[in-house]
Amino acid sequence: MIHPSTHGLKRLRQDLLRRRWARLEPGLRFQLVALALLLTAFTFWQLRLLYAGAAFSRGPLGAGAALMVSLACLLVAVGGGIAVRLHRRLRAAPKGPAWLGLPTTTAELLRHQAWEAEVPLRVAFVFGAAACVAALRIAPLWVVMGAAAAFLFGWAGCSRAGAALARAIAMRPAPRSGEAPAAPESALRMSLARAWVIRSTAPARLKPREGSWRRRSVIAALGLKDFWLARRSRETRLALLLPLGLSIVSLALWSAPALRVGVFAVALLALAAWGEWLIVLGSRDPFSVLRSLPVGPGTLWRSRFMWGAAVTLLLVLAHAL
Repeated sequence: MIHPSTHGLKRLRQDLLRRRWARLEPGLRFQLVALALLLTAFTFWQLRLLYAGAAFSRGPLGAGAALMVSLACLLVAVGGGIAVRLHRRLRAAPKGPAWLGLPTTTAELLRHQAWEAEVPLRVAFVFGAAACVAALRIAPLWVVMGAAAAFLFGWAGCSRAGAALARAIAMRPAPRSGEAPAAPESALRMSLARAWVIRSTAPARLKPREGSWRRRSVIAALGLKDFWLARRSRETRLALLLPLGLSIVSLALWSAPALRVGVFAVALLALAAWGEWLIVLGSRDPFSVLRSLPVGPGTLWRSRFMWGAAVTLLLVLAHAL
């Protein structure tokens, strides 16, 4: 995990977690907890069968090796997710206060943005715990305990590696001739200032366009609206990289027999990333327009559910083939 080094940022993180949890309705909290329990039980059952098959063919140490490989695949996916999320936060102004105006160093600002990128991915602890519990009494106990300890240390390493990779890509200095090299702190602050500058979202040349009206169902119209947002919005295009990458990796693992034990975990992470992408897509909705239309929350949810069902069906079909 990425820990703060100042008391102010530590207090800020605690307040952010408490406020975000308090904003959730009680019913939504119950649904999230129930969903986490269902995912844990499903992951436990699937991995239990996988480890039992490995123990039957290769012995208890084979089951321990399968546990280590599945946890390693999970850590690699977490590190990649942190890198993608942090890169997206460093290339555009993140939500919140004027970060560069706070009385703190640039390194602390980068650590806080890395923490923001890591927090949603901590759900992977659920799958890691389910994998360790599923290997009990199949793999040797010392292997399970060693795998759990290695997962915790590996989490810290992968999170820092993903954050360092995102910083190295996003903070590349622009080549400018005739300028003396700046100090590292000044160079970082200048890079963030260039990336986080508030730009006008209005197009340079606004051409008038007449509206076109066609008769179609509400679900189809909302689906076309989502497709248009996915093509035109920069945030949705960047958020699409992680689910596409995880889906491709989950399919590519079938070609490596030694890594097939991690297919299920990576596929679950890919579906979770697709769900996060749908959340990003929903955040780009023009609510001022939707509010004036005869579209209820149920209709909007059904149109968004069709995207999730279609992605799940395509991914399952690709794995079956």
